[in-house]
Amino acid sequence: MKGREHTNTILMKTGEELVSQRYVLPAAAVIETMKNANVVRLQTHVPPLPGQTEESTAELVVGQGKIHSCCIVTKSGAPLFMHAEALKVLEQLGDLEWSIYQAPTDIAGAIRRKGEEIPRRMVPCLSLAQEQVLSRREKQVFALVDGKRSIETIAHILHLESSAAQEILQKLREVYAID
Repeated sequence: MKGREHTNTILMKTGEELVSQRYVLPAAAVIETMKNANVVRLQTHVPPLPGQTEESTAELVVGQGKIHSCCIVTKSGAPLFMHAEALKVLEQLGDLEWSIYQAPTDIAGAIRRKGEEIPRRMVPCLSLAQEQVLSRREKQVFALVDGKRSIETIAHILHLESSAAQEILQKLREVYAID
């Protein structure tokens, strides 16, 4: 039955992550299937998109009832689409072969901590367009976002009120720099 295949694969070590299963499903179905599980990282190859000459890779981090991140990147790692825009592209592609990996412990641990929000970067560095719209203080906050520091810690380091740090983090979310 096309689009509903489930293939168990041989477990293989890839760095510190363990590949356990592969699913051939549309993005919406794989997200719905996995979002109530523990935090996992889903990855798939994306066929060349309009304006692109080669395949790209999509990665989703889902679990504990929500989507934590979604991005589509080139083979070299440059971001093409982030967050909702990436989800929309993936939903339009139909069936894709998804590999499931354990979420890295730093991501899973940060997501699981209760009472403290731990912001995470969606991009390793700011693009020129992002740099042009962000203030010096907003760039300083971005520099401190490492997936381990809480909002309170970032505010303390920069001598900011927690509410001011929250506002800056919201702006960083709006420009797709953090999740």
